[in-house]
Amino acid sequence: MKKIIYLLIAAGLLNGCSNAGKDLAEPVPAEETPAETAESAEDAALPLAENQSTKRATMDENPKAYYLLELERIDLALTKLENSYNNGSTAALKAGEAESLRRWDKALNEIYGVLKTQLTPEEMEDLRLKQLDWIALRDQRAAEAAAEFADGTLESVAQLSKARELTKERCFFLANTYLKEEAG
Repeated sequence: MKKIIYLLIAAGLLNGCSNAGKDLAEPVPAEETPAETAESAEDAALPLAENQSTKRATMDENPKAYYLLELERIDLALTKLENSYNNGSTAALKAGEAESLRRWDKALNEIYGVLKTQLTPEEMEDLRLKQLDWIALRDQRAAEAAAEFADGTLESVAQLSKARELTKERCFFLANTYLKEEAG
C-alpha cells in the first residue's frame, strides 16, 4: 500500500481550480509566464495510465483518504510551481498565483461534487449556505489583502494569493469535516 501511495505522490496528479479567480486573474502575455509553465507542470505530473485503475479503486473504497492524498499531492506540485515563479517578474507571480488558485478551486469543486452524493439533502442545503457565506468571506478577505497594495504592482498578486490560501484551507476543511470514508 505504501508503494502505491508513494507512486501516486510521485506521479503528482494535479487537480486545479476552475471557477474562483476567473474574475481575479487577467491574461498574462506568454513571454511573461513563469519558466515552468502551468501546462508543462500539470502535464509532467499526470499519472501513468496503468495507475489510473489503482487510483479509482482507492477513491471508490475511501473517498476521504483519496481526497486528502490528492490535496497533499496538489500542495506538493504547487510548491514546485511556486519555486519556479517566486524569483520572476510580477507578471510571473500573478500567473503562478492564478494557476494555483485555479487548481485549488477545481479540487474544492470536486470535493463538493462528492459531498452531493454523500450528504442528505438537508445536510447538503446547510453546506450550500455555508459555502455561499464562505465565498463572500473569501472574496472580502482577498479584497482586503489587495487593498494593502492599492495601486501597486502587487495588488492583484496579493488578491490572488489570499484567495488561493483560503481556497486551499477550505479544501482541507471540507475533506476533513464532511467527506465520509465509505463511498456514497
